[in-house]
Amino acid sequence: MNTIKKLVLTGLLAAIGAASAYAQQRPGAVVLMTESGTFEPQTVYVAPGDIVVWQNNDAFWHSVKTDTQGFGPESDLVFRYGMPPSSYYWWRVPFNTRSGSVIYYHCKFHGVPGSGQGYTYGYGFGMVGRIVVQ
Repeated sequence: MNTIKKLVLTGLLAAIGAASAYAQQRPGAVVLMTESGTFEPQTVYVAPGDIVVWQNNDAFWHSVKTDTQGFGPESDLVFRYGMPPSSYYWWRVPFNTRSGSVIYYHCKFHGVPGSGQGYTYGYGFGMVGRIVVQ
């Protein structure tokens, strides 16, 4: 009987561990690329270490490109010529990103980068979005 209890307990602990690992991998935010040529939602709020996922729900190819060179999401690293329809791209917010940081991004085909600074003047034009780190 003790052997059965140990096996059940071991199985339960393994299941809890697997559930915890899965919970840590779930996205902090999901952004859809829509038929209207927008990122929905345009603004997402995440914590350092969260994963942001972009899903292309459009019939056209899109991309995710940071407005600030060298820091932020870059779908071209995975999809050199853009994200085809029904594809997705994910990016993990670095764990050392400061609370209050704002990361602006755009689609290289349908958007123009902004200044990357400030709320009003940070957005570019067209298919644009931002990630706010809390």
